[in-house]
Amino acid sequence: MSTDGFSPLLQSATLVHVDIDARQIGKSYSPTHAIVASAADFLGGLADRLGERAIEAAKPRPSTGVQRFPLASSARPDRLASHDAITTIQGLLAPDTIYTVDSGEHFLFAAHYLRIDHPTRSS
Repeated sequence: MSTDGFSPLLQSATLVHVDIDARQIGKSYSPTHAIVASAADFLGGLADRLGERAIEAAKPRPSTGVQRFPLASSARPDRLASHDAITTIQGLLAPDTIYTVDSGEHFLFAAHYLRIDHPTRSS
């Protein structure tokens, strides 16, 4: 995620930084806990330690009632709004297309506008 406009005043007393690359630890912010591990190793180890609580936490939950409010389409005929571009591109690609996205605001934007039909699919 992007930390654009991050203020140290917003930092909590505990900051855990997990990264596969040790050179990235503490690069932007000083963590109180640093863990060098892959996401699979970290999450697997966490699940092992939590045991039954991890199984309970992974169970599907009822809908939270999150609503999406679409942005208006491109106001000018010579321009294409980014959310319209995502919709158009996704309409042209196969339903099982695998998407990759840059980090930061790009990730959040894609997470909001991409319609993922197979969220648990791994490859």
